[in-house]
Amino acid sequence: MSDNTKDQIMIENRDLHQQIKQLKMDAQLSQKKILEYEKNYNSLKSIVESTLDILFLVTKKRIIKYLSPSVYPVLGYDRDKVIGTSFTKYVPKQELPRYLQTIKDVFQNKKITHFETKIKNIRGKSVPIEITGQLVKHGKETLAQGTIRDISDRVQAEKEKKESEEFYRTLFEFSPSGIIIEDKEGIILDANPSWCKMLGYKRKEIVGEKIHKIADPENYEKV
Repeated sequence: MSDNTKDQIMIENRDLHQQIKQLKMDAQLSQKKILEYEKNYNSLKSIVESTLDILFLVTKKRIIKYLSPSVYPVLGYDRDKVIGTSFTKYVPKQELPRYLQTIKDVFQNKKITHFETKIKNIRGKSVPIEITGQLVKHGKETLAQGTIRDISDRVQAEKEKKESEEFYRTLFEFSPSGIIIEDKEGIILDANPSWCKMLGYKRKEIVGEKIHKIADPENYEKV
C-alpha cells in the first residue's frame, strides 16, 4: 500500500470519527431539547388541568375539540363524553342566539369576546358564567379558544346587595320619621319625603345645599 493511499485512509478515518462525534453531540442536544420540551409540556399541562376555569377549543361548526378537566367539578360533565359534541347542546334555549352571534363574530370578525351568559350543568340547571375567547391556529385548523368561569358566587352576591339596597331604600322612603343623609361637610346628599314635608321643601330644592342654610337655628338642633 502506497504512502498516499495510507494518508487518504487516515484522512477519511479522521473525518469519519469527526462525523460520529458530531452525530453523538447532535443526539445529546436533541435529547436535551426533548427533555426540556417534555418538562415544559408537563408544566403547562399541570397548569391547564389544575385551573378552576374551564378551557375550551371549539370549531367553526360549533364542535367541541377540547375541554379541560375542570368541566367536571364545575358542571358535572365527563369531558370525554362532551368532546366531539356540539356546544349548542349545553346552551339554554333563551341564550342560544347570543352564543351563535358571538361565535360568528369571533370567526368572521376575529373579535376577542368577553360576555356573561348561562350554561346548563349535567342536572339541566342554568349556571351563570363568564366567557372569554379568541381565534387560534391549531395545525391547519382555525379554532375558537377561551375560558369559561363560573360566576355563581358573584351573581349571588350582587343579587343580595341589590336586595339589601332596595330594602333600606324602602325604609328610607316610607319611614314616618324624617331622615337626611349628609356628608362630613354638612352638604345634603339625600332626604326622605317625611323630612322634606317637615321642613316644607321638595327634595330637588335641598340636595346639594348645606344643612345650616336649609334648617333655621331653632329646627337645626332637632334635625
